[in-house]
Amino acid sequence: MIRKNSILKVLIQVILMYAPCAVYGQTGPDYSVFLLGGSGSAYLQDSLLPMLAGKLAEAGKNSAVIFLGDNVQPRGLPDSTDHTWEPAHTSLMTQLRILQNYQGEIIFIPGPDDWARGRKDGLEYVKNQRKYIEDYLDKKDVFLPKKGRPGPEEIHLTEDIVVIAIDSWWWFHENEKSYADIEDEADFFVQIEDAISRNRNRKIIFAANHPLYSSGNYGGHFAAVDNLFPLLLVNKALYIPLPGFLYTGFRKFLGGKQDLAHPQYKLLKEALMESFEGHSDIIYASAHEQNLQYGHRDSLYQIISGSSGSTGYVAQNDKMEFASAKNGFAELDFYKNGDVWLEFLTMEEGEVFRTKLFNKPVYEKDRIEQFLSEIDYSDSTVTTYPNGEKYQAGKLKRVFFGDNYRDEWVIPVEVPVFDFKNEQGEL
Repeated sequence: MIRKNSILKVLIQVILMYAPCAVYGQTGPDYSVFLLGGSGSAYLQDSLLPMLAGKLAEAGKNSAVIFLGDNVQPRGLPDSTDHTWEPAHTSLMTQLRILQNYQGEIIFIPGPDDWARGRKDGLEYVKNQRKYIEDYLDKKDVFLPKKGRPGPEEIHLTEDIVVIAIDSWWWFHENEKSYADIEDEADFFVQIEDAISRNRNRKIIFAANHPLYSSGNYGGHFAAVDNLFPLLLVNKALYIPLPGFLYTGFRKFLGGKQDLAHPQYKLLKEALMESFEGHSDIIYASAHEQNLQYGHRDSLYQIISGSSGSTGYVAQNDKMEFASAKNGFAELDFYKNGDVWLEFLTMEEGEVFRTKLFNKPVYEKDRIEQFLSEIDYSDSTVTTYPNGEKYQAGKLKRVFFGDNYRDEWVIPVEVPVFDFKNEQGEL
């Protein structure tokens, strides 16, 4: 009996191991997207970027790579006369060299380091980085959003997959920044919501540097040793006993500007969550933390992939389904049957985590138009909200835009369907 149970367990393990191959007919993904952040210090690692280069070469033109911010160390790309030029140039060139012959889509978005960590010359450094990257690769629209703007930028990888990229540090930056293409901060979020609505039938990857929640230091989670030796967060050799619980408590409950507990960060999170409300199956790709994390709430799937260079503490708790403080990156695989899978790879162990996120039918414009053309709308009515998506709002949006007649605009109304194809000899 024991032997039979052992054989059964082995058979189950084999079936589970090869189930993805069976589902996809051993053909592999139709398209892959690689996600990594904190890559500015990746040049200090021996094998992570070569490992990524191998994956990019294998995936070829049916793939994309997204650098999720903090692309240049120590603090962005200055001009060549600055004393930090040499390390900054080395930091960036190490990444660009592996992309020279890459045939897929390349996207860089900025993070705090790329904005000179909030200094006055941040906007100049961001523009420097964009120009250098795009000149070196001889490609346009690689560094996005453009010229210190907040976005959103839409990048259609395929007819079915779209990246909506924003510069989340723009929200925090207190020095000069660009307001081109938006009227103010409120309009920024309106445009985000519009971009999501336009692409609601596609698979959306929403790319930003800052996550919505985290089990790392920015989320208020610290190792026990940090409560006694807080200087270890600055230098691994500084074992100096201090009341570190004051520092960790501050970051957890009040927060510096880059911590999720900070009021300005909370505003960003709330506004983004309101923009996502009513939309399903959004992949939120971020970095900021120097680790790997994955968790999902309802149909919002958050990925933190920020450990391509340095690594930092991450708690093992119920907030995340996966968390690792090892060097690595994330891979999203999109299959022809509509499945979307997430995989984390580390420098030490290769694949360490793999899970199916969701299944969403592949967007095919011709098929949708054919389906709609075959519907008989005669004597049909529909209950709708006049401008409902536009005027429904949570507390934050009401603060920005006010309450004027908002409730009246979302009262449901039953109206007849107007069929252009069959009305008055096909209008």
